[in-house]
Amino acid sequence: MAKLYAYVAARGDLALTIIDVTDPTNPTFKGVLRGGGAEPWLNGAYGVYVVGDYAYVGANVDNCLVIVDISNPTNPIFKGKVGTDLNSRGVFVLGNYAYVARDSGASLVIYDVSDPTDPTQEGSFLVEGKSPGLRAPMVYLSPLLPSAWLVSTHL
Repeated sequence: MAKLYAYVAARGDLALTIIDVTDPTNPTFKGVLRGGGAEPWLNGAYGVYVVGDYAYVGANVDNCLVIVDISNPTNPIFKGKVGTDLNSRGVFVLGNYAYVARDSGASLVIYDVSDPTDPTQEGSFLVEGKSPGLRAPMVYLSPLLPSAWLVSTHL
């Protein structure tokens, strides 16, 4: 049976915690990556999205998107980060791009994460007619056609 893991972004604990939930009656701790204000930049860890061997974590106090190698669940490793200027909240990853909803500024920022050690900003979108202080904590991407995506923020 394949292992099933839960990835918990714990903003108060400055951590990404990995829990084996293969047996739902007996969840077990596997590993943790902890720290804020310096590497691994997890102060305010809020949103997490997992693809393959990587977890993408929005840290809304350290103001960054953090990429963590989770190929060994007992030893998660910081790989890279990119500053987001404002509070990161929801994270979604598709292909080589991470889509991050920012709390302050009601905006969506898109990062190229093809190199996990050096993610770069590709673009951003400010929700029209919204004040810079409006909260935008979630990102939803839904397929319209095989090659088209609707991107929206939950406000």
